[in-house]
Parts: sequence; C-alpha cells; structure tokens
Amino acid sequence: MRLRTLSAAAGAAAEASSHTPLALSYVRYVARVMLHAYTWNSSRAETPALRRAFLEQARGVQSVEAAVYRLTHPEGGQPTFEPEDLTVDELQRLTDGAANDSLQVSLDPRATCPPAESACRVQGVRWRALLQRLFADARNVTLELDGRDRLLLVNNARYLRALAALLARVDRTVLQNYLWWVMVETLSPHTDRAMRDLKVSYLEEVTDSHTQPARSLFCASAVNRMMGMAVSVGVADPAFPKTTGHKVSQMLEDVRSAFAARVSRLDWMDARTKAATREKVAAMTSFVGFPDWLLDSQSLEEYYQGLVVDELGYLNTLLRINQLLISTMLDSLRSPEESPGWVTDPTDVNAFHTFQANAITVPIGILQFPFYDLGLEVLNYGAIGSILGHELTHGFDDQGRQFDKNGNMRQWWSNATVSEYVNKTECFVRQYSRYRLEEINAKVDGRLTLGENIADNGGLREALAAYRLLAARLPRAEPKLPGLEHHSLDQLFFLAFANVWCEAWTVSSLRYDLTNEHSPNHVRVRGVLHNMQEFADAWRCERGSRMNPDSDKCVIW
Repeated sequence: MRLRTLSAAAGAAAEASSHTPLALSYVRYVARVMLHAYTWNSSRAETPALRRAFLEQARGVQSVEAAVYRLTHPEGGQPTFEPEDLTVDELQRLTDGAANDSLQVSLDPRATCPPAESACRVQGVRWRALLQRLFADARNVTLELDGRDRLLLVNNARYLRALAALLARVDRTVLQNYLWWVMVETLSPHTDRAMRDLKVSYLEEVTDSHTQPARSLFCASAVNRMMGMAVSVGVADPAFPKTTGHKVSQMLEDVRSAFAARVSRLDWMDARTKAATREKVAAMTSFVGFPDWLLDSQSLEEYYQGLVVDELGYLNTLLRINQLLISTMLDSLRSPEESPGWVTDPTDVNAFHTFQANAITVPIGILQFPFYDLGLEVLNYGAIGSILGHELTHGFDDQGRQFDKNGNMRQWWSNATVSEYVNKTECFVRQYSRYRLEEINAKVDGRLTLGENIADNGGLREALAAYRLLAARLPRAEPKLPGLEHHSLDQLFFLAFANVWCEAWTVSSLRYDLTNEHSPNHVRVRGVLHNMQEFADAWRCERGSRMNPDSDKCVIW
C-alpha cells in the first residue's frame, strides 16, 4: 500500500521549486541542523554571521537534492525502466562520457562549479573501486569483475548518465555537504533532544499539525523500527495461521481469481500476453501475518546473529543493526535462488508488493481494526480486500508490468499490448490531473501518482469481484448492519473502502501531499469511485452527477 509518511520530508522539499514555502522551510531546517551540529562540536556560540553562512550552505544542499529528485521524477512522473547489461568498464565509459552532456535539470548557480575552476569539480565515480570496496567484507563473496561478475543489470542507464553530468557541475564542497546531510538527516533524531525538536518543528511547519510523540512512544517506535522481528514475537499468536491468517489468505485467493478472470475478458490484450499475465498472478507468492519461524526462539536468535546490543550506547546499536542488515544483503550475492521473503516487520501497519520477488507482504500490523475484523465480510473485503487488490495490481502497474513472473525486468508483453496499455494509462493521467485542491489552488500530478492510481482502481474492482465469489459460497446472504439496515451490501462495501482513507487535513499538509506519489486520500476515494459503474449503480448516481461524471471512466484492470 505504501502509505504516505512524514519521514518523506526530504523528497517533498526536493521536488519543490527553491522559492516555494515547502522548499524555504526545508532550507531553514537544514541550516538549523547544520548550525546545531557545528556549535555543539566546536562549543562556539551561535551568531548572525554563522546563521547566514549555514543558510547559504543549506541552499546548496536543497539545490542538489532537488536536481537529483527531478532526474528520478522526470516531468513530475516516474522514470521508465530501461534495463541494460553493462560491464563495469562499459558503465565507466558511459558515465565518464557524460561530463560534457547538457544538464537535464536546473542547478542553483551557488551549487555549481564554474567551468574555468576545475579544481572544485567532482572527478566522477570510479565504479570498479566502489564495487570492490562495497563487497570487501562480504562473506563467501569474491568479486570477479572481469569474469562471472562482468555483467551489471543497470535499470536506467539514462539516469546514471544524467547523474554523472550533474556531478560534473556540482561544486565539490556543496556535494560533500549534501552527502553529509543525507546521513545526518536520517540519524539526527536519534542523537539529542535539540535535533529531535528541530525535526518535529520542521514537520509541524510544513503540515500545520502537531507531530511530537510522547517520549515513550518515540522510544517504542525506534525499538520497533530497529528490531521489529523481535518486537513482533509479542503479537505472533500461534493460533493466527488457522484463524485470521487462513481467512486473509482465502481473501487474497479470491482477489487473485477475480484478477485472472478479468484478464481473460480484456479486449486490449492478445492471447499470448493474457496467458503470460495469468501465469504471473498465479506465481505470485504471499506473506501474511508473520513468518512461521518467529515462533521458534532459536530461529530468532539466528536472525540477529552477530548483533551486539550496547545497553548504554543507543546510537551505536542503531548503526550496528543497519550494518547487519546491509552485510546480510551483500552476503547473499551468491544465493540468487533464495527468496527475498519478508520485506518488512510484522508490526508494520502497511502492505507491500515486491517487483523482484513477485510477492505480496501483508503484516499482522494491518490485519487489525479499522482495516480488518469489521464484523461483516463485505466490510472486510471493502477495506483490507481493496488493499490486497491494490498490492496485487502493483505487479501490473506502469512499473510492475515490466517485471515477469520470476521478477526479471524484461519485455514479456507483446509490443501491441504494451502500446495499448500505455494509451490507457493516459486516461488516468488526464483524470487525476483535473482534480483541483481549492484550498491551495493546485492540482494533483496525474503522472507522478500514476502507479498508485492504477493500483487503487484495480484493487477496488478486484475486491468487489472477490467478494461476489465469496458471497456465492456462503450458505446465505450476510445480515444487514445494525443501524444501517437500509443500506445494501454493495453500499456497505463502498463505505468500508472510503472509510479506510478517511482523514482530516490542513492547508499545509495538502501542499505537502502533492509532492507524494500517492494522491491525497480524499482524491484517492473520488478518483476510484468515479471510474466504477458498480458504485454509481449501488448508490443510484445519475450520469453527470458529482460522483458519476460525464467524463470517460478510466479502466485498465
């Protein structure tokens, strides 16, 4: 599902123009952190001159961050994967040759190294040395960059070349500040109270809402993020697989069947591509609740093997945990047959689709009220069922459809089907780009949000079809909902879906939301329901009314 999170502050500000309120708030935040770190380390007092100096440094950081962001989000959208097999030397020549390329994004002059002053330029990435250093301590891995490891799968060589062109123009000091900031922005809330307060103040400024958690909640959340599997032991009920786990897995099977049936009826896909698409959805694996081994204490010990917890060194422990995660990933280079498995901790209130594994992960954290256990199955299918459908559909959104059933990035659809698909996505781009947020006089970016919008639309349609499969198996129709007896089951289904995305917002938070790949929640609801004739029929919305507009209904899945 990839819920929006406030921790995405850097991307939000990076996307913004340097003169927008979001970007200006971000620059002030960066400068304040720099100033605090400098005065704390040097025991110097803050002065107006220091504040001005760090404000200037922060503008350079924001400029580089904005430029990098725009390279990965061209024209407000997501980049198209263009996988290429390159040797290390070919990759080196590709990026070395980019120094004289025209820059694809604007860069603040204050962050740019003048052409005549080559001493301030970055000399480029040395890929061979970087890879060798990265894997230097990996167990059972010896790189053979002129042998078995000579081929690298580069997802987007165009991006790497553009990035190299950018690096050739960035002032070396500005780039060093940017790299420093990438690390410090992540770690600073885990250092002292002043750093945490700076982060909270920034978030409250850009969202116009209170975000400061109680100290106990901050600490509990930190432990959960760092050692989520260990924390999850507390919610790993041995009875879960036969109760909630079984029911959710059956719901996912209904969603899978509904999707496959819909593929068979599509008129824009040729027969071979339909067959390959059904094979992919049939091969899709799922992880529901928590891993089975979590109930075995010895397996848990093995999971954290090598980790030394320093009871008096919180930050050191945090760094060791991250080092363990990275080392485990690097050590697995020679084990491609191993499934990535769980991509998150069971306590996470979210759900995920992993393209490379062709897998869906549904943690026990989201299998709670108000997403699940709503009393009636029609409500469960409208809520968590639409989320399951959302995740399944991600495997066939504008990015996911580029990965085959084995998680390999390649063209496995026919050219004609790809062309039809791309044409259909433009309907969603146009539709969501028309949604105006009057409070901030701005529109949703239909291209930036395309993948999530496709998943939202397909997910709800599949969940409704899945519920009808379940209803056909039930010995009798589900009872009416007390207090809402006059509502039909279809109406309850749509109410449950809408309730998942119910939220209050501020003007600042709306502006912040527009920098995210998800549409604002109320737009997510409106956009999907506008495209579903079943909704209009259930609520008897006349054609041309607010919830059944005259515009074409966008449908892919």
